Amino acid sequence: MLADTQPEGTLHLGHCLSQVRETNGGVQLTFAHGTTVEADLVIGADGIHSVVQREIGLKTYPSSEGIMAYRGLIPSERLTWAKDIGGKMTMWLGKGRSFLCYPVSSGRLINMVAFVPTNSFPNDQACWMI
Repeated sequence: MLADTQPEGTLHLGHCLSQVRETNGGVQLTFAHGTTVEADLVIGADGIHSVVQREIGLKTYPSSEGIMAYRGLIPSERLTWAKDIGGKMTMWLGKGRSFLCYPVSSGRLINMVAFVPTNSFPNDQACWMI
């Protein structure tokens, strides 16, 4: 929804944020491939390993609730049943496990998520694409 409010040509995807620095006129963003841009405002919605949060000096200490989510996106035209869910979320529940799917990107993709019990907590520093 936030992206839809922006003027055309202002949203650039596929950049991995590496540094955020406050300047007199706003905020300077530096990306992993070397590009630097200036912004008036930065909204840090970059997940559990947030670069924005790290760069402004905040620390989080995530803990596992004993559940791991595996997620994937599949083009809806590859799933013969995708049209049958009618734009709604579908969920299957089992003992300690669940699976859900719902359309995204105006129905072009189906988001599928499987939730399973786990004793581990991933500690990788993924590069979140924004």
